[in-house]
Amino acid sequence: MGSHCSPLHVSNDTKQWMMRLGEHNMLDDTAPHIDVPVERIYKHPEWFWENDTVLSDIALVKLSEPAVLNENVNVVCLPDEEDLNKIQPGRHCMVAGWGRTKDYMYNGSLSDVVKHVRLPIVDPEECNTSILGGLHNITIAESEICVHAEDTVIGVCHGDSGSPLVCYDEEDDTYVQMGVVSRGGVCGEEPSVFIKVNAYLNWIEEVVRADGVY
Repeated sequence: MGSHCSPLHVSNDTKQWMMRLGEHNMLDDTAPHIDVPVERIYKHPEWFWENDTVLSDIALVKLSEPAVLNENVNVVCLPDEEDLNKIQPGRHCMVAGWGRTKDYMYNGSLSDVVKHVRLPIVDPEECNTSILGGLHNITIAESEICVHAEDTVIGVCHGDSGSPLVCYDEEDDTYVQMGVVSRGGVCGEEPSVFIKVNAYLNWIEEVVRADGVY
């Protein structure tokens, strides 16, 4: 998830938090889902957010017990070095989330049901020049991905932060998480910025090893 989504700025007591797995409709508690307590949250040590500068907006959540996989709960693959070459402009990937269906300026409301959208990766320069009308001094780092479906109003929005950007790998017949929603401009009308998971594989492996998971 994104570091700026972490609840640690509210409370350092992870016992107050849990992860809901398999959720579909947030208003329907009778639908199948699994609630798992959170043991620890690892925010990237170089995470920084001030005005237009955002760095290392990624975090890991360790569950207090293993997740039980079923038809509604499954895993996604981490990318490898070869996948880095597949994050090119024109590649289409999926994003899912419960964010607003329209921007604040259009009185958009949060979705009760998880939404999915297929969006193209675009040249980083499009994010550098287009977000918020190009008025903000935003520069996309090599560790980030720019995504935008031009000539549409379809895209990620407020409340989608931390959601995954998942790409289908035809060679391996697997789904790979290439990105994490970080920030963006006017929902759908302007590009969105995703953290590039490839850029943080070493940190992810270091955290997992240090925690004794494997």
